[in-house]
Amino acid sequence: MIDVGGYTLTVDRAATTAAYARGVDGPEACACWYCRNWIEGRERLLPPAVRELLDTLGIPANGEIEVWEVRGDEQPHGYGGWYMAVGQVLQAPEAPAHQFVLGDWRLSFSSGVTYPVEAFNEMPTFELHFFTWAGDYIDGNPDVA
Repeated sequence: MIDVGGYTLTVDRAATTAAYARGVDGPEACACWYCRNWIEGRERLLPPAVRELLDTLGIPANGEIEVWEVRGDEQPHGYGGWYMAVGQVLQAPEAPAHQFVLGDWRLSFSSGVTYPVEAFNEMPTFELHFFTWAGDYIDGNPDVA
């Protein structure tokens, strides 16, 4: 069992790693500008504490299932998305405290899946949702993270 951010999870790290090894279509499989921007900025935006959590769950740093970008008034833009893992959410904090912060990312877990991903079929699965502000554009280029 893993306790993080007020959640209690069971995780099958080996099964999660194996699912990702079978292939998961994430941002790299998409040609939209949201995904291209995310890929360009991912290394800069992914804080060490989130990398550690992903590793604990068996999720690669580039294992996002879905990513989206949001323009902001006070920040240039933000990114949201989710990862999948094999296991279960046993306990979750009550809303509105369901989000927790690691680095500058807001995170939450949810039972089940938003949509089926073939590599995870037939397994109990949960999602790790994220949102973060990108901060400044890379090299002042508004087309890149």
